[in-house]
Amino acid sequence: MSIRAILIITGLFANNMLFTQNPDSLLTAGREVIQRQVEYYEETEDNDAGLNDLTEALEYRLEEPLNINDATSAELRKLGLLNDIQVKNLIDYRNKYGRFYSIYELKAIEGLGRMSLEKIMPFVLVGPPTEKAPPAKKLLRGRHELFLRAERKIVSRAAYHIPADSLQSEQPGSFYLGDPNRYYLRYRYRAARHFGLGLTADKDAGEMFFSPLAGITPDIRQNLGKQWGFDFYSAHIELKNIGILRSLVIGDYHTQFGQGLTLWTGTSFSGGAGPSGFKKFAAMVKPNTSANENSFMRGVAIRLHRKRFDLNIFYSRKKTDANLSSTEAGDKTIATSLPDAGYHRSLSEISKKNVMLQQFWGGHLSYANRRVRLGVTSYRTLFDISLLPDDIPARAFQFRGKENVNAGVNFEILLNKTMLYGEFAMSLNGGWAMLGGITHNTANGNVLALQYREYRKNYQNLMAGAYGRRSNNANERGIRLALETSLHPDLGLHIYSEHYAYPWLTTRMANPFRGIKNELLLDYTPQRNTRLTLKYRYQKSLAKSNDKLNWFDEAYHECSHKISVRARKQVIACLSIKSQADFVIVANDRQAAKSQGSLLSIDIFYHPVRIPLKLSFRYALFNTSDYAARLYAYEHDVLYASSIPAYYGKGFRTYLLVKYEISSWFDAWLRFSLTNFTDRRIISSGPDEIKGSKVPEIKIQCRIKLSPPASARIRRMQECRSSPQH
Repeated sequence: MSIRAILIITGLFANNMLFTQNPDSLLTAGREVIQRQVEYYEETEDNDAGLNDLTEALEYRLEEPLNINDATSAELRKLGLLNDIQVKNLIDYRNKYGRFYSIYELKAIEGLGRMSLEKIMPFVLVGPPTEKAPPAKKLLRGRHELFLRAERKIVSRAAYHIPADSLQSEQPGSFYLGDPNRYYLRYRYRAARHFGLGLTADKDAGEMFFSPLAGITPDIRQNLGKQWGFDFYSAHIELKNIGILRSLVIGDYHTQFGQGLTLWTGTSFSGGAGPSGFKKFAAMVKPNTSANENSFMRGVAIRLHRKRFDLNIFYSRKKTDANLSSTEAGDKTIATSLPDAGYHRSLSEISKKNVMLQQFWGGHLSYANRRVRLGVTSYRTLFDISLLPDDIPARAFQFRGKENVNAGVNFEILLNKTMLYGEFAMSLNGGWAMLGGITHNTANGNVLALQYREYRKNYQNLMAGAYGRRSNNANERGIRLALETSLHPDLGLHIYSEHYAYPWLTTRMANPFRGIKNELLLDYTPQRNTRLTLKYRYQKSLAKSNDKLNWFDEAYHECSHKISVRARKQVIACLSIKSQADFVIVANDRQAAKSQGSLLSIDIFYHPVRIPLKLSFRYALFNTSDYAARLYAYEHDVLYASSIPAYYGKGFRTYLLVKYEISSWFDAWLRFSLTNFTDRRIISSGPDEIKGSKVPEIKIQCRIKLSPPASARIRRMQECRSSPQH
């Protein structure tokens, strides 16, 4: 008997509980992986588009699992679930033994422990290698996919009450010009790994769709001009993997190099507590498919690969939102800030839309072999209007002017069981920033990661996207550590610790800022299809009262303790239940009383065997003493949409998500949610004020997909990928 056969049989008997899951349990497990990935961003991502960017790649792989017999190292790393050492070991195993014949073989790969396998299982399958065909033929054998989505809060908000004609010009930010519906359209065409094109269109609630609401005065209508349907459009054409051409994108795209200190557009997983996610995966050049209206480039980008060298050249020219003002002398227009929310609902917000021209051009050159990667990035930024932030101490070192130059170097060194990586970057004014880390992977799958960052207060970069607690990668230093290990075949331990500081003043603090975040998570699997999770999080930081406008208000220390308990049970093949209990206590030096909050929820997932129907239901009770004790909970949503609302006050929240596969080419989703507060009769304030205690919301989405016959075969394999006979 061959060594490989022995490894397969050993993995089969040792891990039968791990792999003998039905497709529904794999889907549920995959959603839990996504939930854990995005939970870190619950308090940092205010924009839904940002969360959607984070979850899109994993949501896609839940629908279309990655065939590990075809997967490249870049595709495996892109998932963000395996580190570079584990990916290298998987590729080496495939090169040595040939194609995988069973999913059980993954256990035989050195460094892939039980916890890593549990994370990656829902997103991969074992299938036959893709048929070889000339690129010209593959261009005609692609997949068409069209999404149409509409959603609306079924409640009246203050902003949709149009004031009298005489007050409309005097109150430009108090009312919205469009209806409360949100519309989303997305079309994509993919032809294997060689060609793609796409179109994304988005209209947020309150934005105009062709014309403003009735009641808007003729003068305002005339000044608004023509609205061409959606508020935001994004399109691209991509050609890739043809000869030395790795990628050519015309239209909207992202550039991602190194660890993001020099240049990184878009979002990525790099803030979670998992050690395998500390190091970013840099896609270099990729099309933009997001509804995020600011964090992308528009123009042309090309990536060329020859032997061990990669050359990326890009040019971008696009309009962006800005808050405009005049100098004290009134002789010229300046921009005081660059808002990135992407909302254009009121006259005030529309006045900021696309008023500033941004240009970027530059490149990235890298050298890579099996063990080492070295890269150099440089680019220039040019605005047509000077950017001059408010003259306050906290913004003393921020970028000012029309032109900036950024450059940086990055490296990766892969040893047998250890990965070293880092990046050093500088801006035109001499400010600098650096980030370095190490990831160690043991033979049995334990992972340890350590990362340090130092971002000087005068580092100026508007397109940086490295990991940090602040958005601009400046005025920050920190260190974080994570450990993932197995205490027992059924018990996994995750430890995360981070210490960070802001040496210079911030917009809310007149004191140097320090913070701590510690997490401990235990995963227990007592039997097949049953999982228990216990998570404890401790945070300590400085806070400041919002009651006064004085910037020199005294800061105080604030500590929070959060405990989360989760249990999931696969009752029968088509039914699973998940319950969750969260508790938080927030204490500070200023108040004797502690803020407290609790959240109890139950989720039911049902998929009838003979009906192409999937149901997800949640009922949650929440009780928090104030907003400081708010709690977040990830919610299942329609495909490629994410929800992680804040629970505060007292009341309950429920939602029902229905997916129905009408045919092999048409899917439909319906989601209804309701939040009912029992401690108030007015919700929110300002333009979003709601008179009442209930917030119902409905969301409808449909997908039309046309695929070649080969894709249908892969889908059939996907349905049986977890069967023991496979």
